[in-house]
Amino acid sequence: MRRRALLAALTASASATAGCSMLDDSERPRETFAVSDTTTESTTEMSFDPPSEGVSRGFAVPGNDDHRVAITVPSSIPDDVAVTLGFTTVPSSDDPATVYARVQVLESADQPVELAAGATPPLSAYRGVHETEDGSTRPMFLVPRRAGAPFDALVRRDQGCWRPKLPVGPEDATTGTRTLAPGDAFEREYYLVTPWANDRCLHPGTYRFQADAGWGFSVCSFTREQPGDSAYADVDVPSLPGFASTRWYHEANADLFLRPRSEQFGLPSTTARFALYNQTYRRIVVDESAWALYKLEDDRWYPIAPLTGRADAPGDRPVYPGTTSTVALSLHTDADAPSDDDRRAVGGLGQGRYALAYPATLALPGDNPGSGRPTAALFTLVGNPPRVDGTGAVDHATDRDGVRHLHTTPDESAVATLRLERLADDADAVPLITEQVLQRDALRNAIVELRAASDVDAVVYHTEPSDVVQTVAWIDPDSSGLTFTYDGDAYAMSYG
Repeated sequence: MRRRALLAALTASASATAGCSMLDDSERPRETFAVSDTTTESTTEMSFDPPSEGVSRGFAVPGNDDHRVAITVPSSIPDDVAVTLGFTTVPSSDDPATVYARVQVLESADQPVELAAGATPPLSAYRGVHETEDGSTRPMFLVPRRAGAPFDALVRRDQGCWRPKLPVGPEDATTGTRTLAPGDAFEREYYLVTPWANDRCLHPGTYRFQADAGWGFSVCSFTREQPGDSAYADVDVPSLPGFASTRWYHEANADLFLRPRSEQFGLPSTTARFALYNQTYRRIVVDESAWALYKLEDDRWYPIAPLTGRADAPGDRPVYPGTTSTVALSLHTDADAPSDDDRRAVGGLGQGRYALAYPATLALPGDNPGSGRPTAALFTLVGNPPRVDGTGAVDHATDRDGVRHLHTTPDESAVATLRLERLADDADAVPLITEQVLQRDALRNAIVELRAASDVDAVVYHTEPSDVVQTVAWIDPDSSGLTFTYDGDAYAMSYG
């Protein structure tokens, strides 16, 4: 079989694992097949040269639209096994897209490894399936190379698409096992083709290929969207706190971005929706509870929410190439409007410029080690300032030694305390803004009571430990006490 020139860009390599399965190609045009065409040959005697320039994780399909195809790193890899999997050619009028797979038992393995193997190891899973939202499925095929057979004997071009010319594999999908000694490997090339029933070449979707040995991978076909115009295109803002850089929507390329439904929302109540677009050639995993809301004042970002850590239930979700993950926040002017059980509802917000980071941090290949950074979008809230008052949680107050004790229970049984006192000097104080104070009920109540009390210089707020934990989130993560300024006054906060 003639070798096709490798693209210069096909340089990335990936490692994973392998196994096998079979396909009964029910979509092929029956009139083109003969019984003699269904024979297969042993692959252990076939010779494949490893790609000299590596393999690619994806490619752009030639044409007018920005059509991309990516292949993911296999999952559920057997122990002591490694795989190289990727594209070695892209589709053109002369050649189909070609996938190279190599499964090798590591030299360091203590003993031979037995692997499930079908007719064409290392991969005999020829049918990839995309599941649509309505529950229907759509296939994509891999056609294995055959010894002594040119590619045009196996696939042919029809209406601009490469399609299987022969049955992809034997109708009897028998799977056996092969034993590989340390250092031994299976390798083979496969043509990625479009079923005859599909008019669109390499129809968009996430096609899952599952091998008999339990491992799998996905081929992701998608039309890449551009981020779109942004009202903040010429705006220069600092990076979000704690990070050297931020992937801003208004500066993004098409690979990865967080798109807001709108860049302006109106208060007193609104739902702000954002969609994370993964258009890289890799699957990423995001924690759907890992978002962060900030407000910009005086060229400084102030963290607003959430005050609790990630959700109890794991929120990790794979985002495949060409797919999105969404987050929606319920935003309110009234600090008491959100339910305590709704982590994505945020109250006490006034007008101004905000940023939503989702995910709050994300590391991609090529980033410096440990340099995960947020993917974020700017937006503006329009409305009136929130009212700064207490929550009504104070049951009664007592004064002792010039300090006012604020109790949230009639029997004074609350075991946690937050102490707040006025300061004359605000040196080294951290500035807080109204949106931060209104998010933290214990701090909010203590400030309101202290500002209303002219005869004491300190208050002690008696509450539940969870209230203090939420108070220190973001602003005092070490829980060591905080000296801060708010609305022109300086305060010291400590806990007991």
